[in-house]
Amino acid sequence: MYKVIVLIIGFLLIGCSTSTQTPQPVVKARSLSYDNTTQEEDTYIMFALRAEQVRNNSVAGKIFQKLYQQTNNIEYLERGIKNYLVASEYQQALEWIAQQDSDVQNKDAILGYKAIALYGEKKYKDAQKIAQKLFDKQQSEKNRLLLADILRAQGKNQEALRLLQDGYKKNYSDKLALSIAAILQMQPHKAQEFLQTHIEVHGCSKKVCEALKKLYIHDEDYDALLALYERYYETYKDKKIVQKIIQLYDYKKDYVGLLNFLESSHADDATLLELYLRAQNYHKGYILAQKLYEQTGDISYLGQSAMFEYETYKDHLTRKRLNSIVATLSTVVKQSDDSIFLNYLGYLLIDHELDIPQGIEYVKKALKIKGDTAYYLDSLAWGYYKLGRCKEAFVEIQKARKLEKGDDEEVVQHYNEIQKCLQNPHYKKVILKR
Repeated sequence: MYKVIVLIIGFLLIGCSTSTQTPQPVVKARSLSYDNTTQEEDTYIMFALRAEQVRNNSVAGKIFQKLYQQTNNIEYLERGIKNYLVASEYQQALEWIAQQDSDVQNKDAILGYKAIALYGEKKYKDAQKIAQKLFDKQQSEKNRLLLADILRAQGKNQEALRLLQDGYKKNYSDKLALSIAAILQMQPHKAQEFLQTHIEVHGCSKKVCEALKKLYIHDEDYDALLALYERYYETYKDKKIVQKIIQLYDYKKDYVGLLNFLESSHADDATLLELYLRAQNYHKGYILAQKLYEQTGDISYLGQSAMFEYETYKDHLTRKRLNSIVATLSTVVKQSDDSIFLNYLGYLLIDHELDIPQGIEYVKKALKIKGDTAYYLDSLAWGYYKLGRCKEAFVEIQKARKLEKGDDEEVVQHYNEIQKCLQNPHYKKVILKR
């Protein structure tokens, strides 16, 4: 019941701000003869607006009531009644309206507020009489919505539905669509079909999308929900929705779909970069990481760009490109203690025999930061192996083999090479000579 009343008030009481922003006064104080009375009036206006701002609508209503008593300005009367309605002080609103002369009481705006107050007091028949009178006089959208909500409160759903549908044929407004969907929710699939048709033809406003979202979540229709989120993002570019889209794709384990969405929308390039890494699409990762570095100046993207570049070209790597990659990573590790970059640079220096001792130092630093991992210990073992220190290499590679990822193809290959070095002194000489 409370939610319906709030909706009615929202439709009718335009101008009664509860925003955190400073509201604009509805009545400007007289300024030509700025006497003490005018100054007092301005002060009361400021107090009333402040009360609205902090959502103390009951106090705001009382201040506007006092202002009306002092000035007889009808705008203060209307603003005061609105505040009483927002504060759910329906009886106070009705009593104040009853104190007015018949001309004031029969103004359309005052009649509308009276109907809402009667609705709030659950005097539905009295409220319906007034709402019907207003609707017969002017078939506006707000009068139609008010009458329909009063009918619904009495269980007259079909009568309310016909009234709303008649209006919807003339004006395909979101407010009418939402009210129709609220009645159709007794048959959720009909409500869904109706709102789906509405957004296909008239677009997906935030409120309509939100209503449809709730229906999809209730039915656990995640495919439809995902399509709705993507449509919503395409329209409003809302970054909060992007995270929900990513979560849904992740829930469905549809990483191809997520990749396609992120590539087409560029809604979250950081996540897209992770997907390129997971899919081993190093060339696209290299280009995207470079772009992100240029956009943000984040040194980690420069490091990732260098790693992706190496993985892209490692099978046909030129000395010039290798030196460029090493130079880039050297710049990165001067500014970042990320163990990934330290180990990667160290391994390149070791594996390509550019500077094996320096490579070992980088790997040791990575191990000190991260602790024992199979890949880092493998890099260290490979460095010792390259120096012909096969016993030390075997100690480290054995540690690596016992850890997670210790059965990686490259780790196993290094393990076998190091074993040969231990078992065959001639093999060690070949290494050192090389």
